[in-house]
Amino acid sequence: MLGLSAMQPRQLAAQVLNFALVLSTAFMLWKGLSVASDSPSPIVVVLSGSMEPAFQRGDLLFLWNRGLDTQVGEIVVYNVKGKDIPIVHRVVRRYGGGKSPLRLLTKGDNNIADDTELYATGQSFLNRKEDVIGSVVGFIPFVGYVTILLSEHPWLKQVMLGIMGLHEKTCEPDTSNHVPIRVQPLPPKTRVASQFLPDATAIPMIGKDNMTTVEATRLFHIPTYHGTKPKRKQTLRARRFELGGDKVSLRILSPALQAAA
Repeated sequence: MLGLSAMQPRQLAAQVLNFALVLSTAFMLWKGLSVASDSPSPIVVVLSGSMEPAFQRGDLLFLWNRGLDTQVGEIVVYNVKGKDIPIVHRVVRRYGGGKSPLRLLTKGDNNIADDTELYATGQSFLNRKEDVIGSVVGFIPFVGYVTILLSEHPWLKQVMLGIMGLHEKTCEPDTSNHVPIRVQPLPPKTRVASQFLPDATAIPMIGKDNMTTVEATRLFHIPTYHGTKPKRKQTLRARRFELGGDKVSLRILSPALQAAA
């Protein structure tokens, strides 16, 4: 797991962009459902058992608010002035309609009394247009129970974030199969042109100490040239040796290089 301080600027920017992409996608989906259903909250979760056995705690409800002609027996979700959490109950009575505002009386299936005491002070009925945010048109059982657990047990949020962090992997090159090889310096008027096979892993580079160091895993070719014309081609095979898990540097000399040594 990489900490923020250990991340490269590009890695950190990528993480931030991915997180922003997830949030923006969820926001667009939510607003799209809200526009399609004409409801400010197109999806709600049942938090209590007042509608049992029709709905259980944790059920995910889908709302539709396009039709304002609500009938007795429909299950609606409504807001109460001064309260933040909406309530989902069944319509047991309706008054008015047509030119006059439609008024509704609701009650929980598992409650003895109606919702008169749940309404705002001085309110005896719900105004269909102002108070109701939608009628229930579908549900998925228990899918929303995780939101109840997170609201009742805030420490679960930290646990979930920790689990998500464990899945982060560092992107580092795999050098477990590389074998360091040291080649002697070349004799005067001799140059080496190296060409690896497709399964080789590195190209030799000459450092300041006039030593050529390469990392390879399999066969590679070193054509040896004296002067400007090629005379012979020498094939060397690098073999991997390990001692107690540590890599061993191999000293490989072609016939031309052995003479120089």
